[in-house]
Amino acid sequence: QAFDFILGYQKDLEKKAIEAIQASKPELKVVVLSDEERQPFRDAAQKVKEWFVKETGDSGKAILEKMEQEAAAAKAKVQ
Repeated sequence: QAFDFILGYQKDLEKKAIEAIQASKPELKVVVLSDEERQPFRDAAQKVKEWFVKETGDSGKAILEKMEQEAAAAKAKVQ
């Protein structure tokens, strides 16, 4: 329950922060990247993940996989 609350709270904070920025600086443009535009960042992150697993071995791989699972679950809940 706490996890769900935190996700909702964080999403609300993000919305309020963007609104505050836009109110104080209306000339600023907020840009939300498409999946296609985000792909180069995912590609770069994949190289970092591969390096991390190479450096940390099976234990690092297990930690990374767990983090990715939890991130995917959290993303699914807020969409």
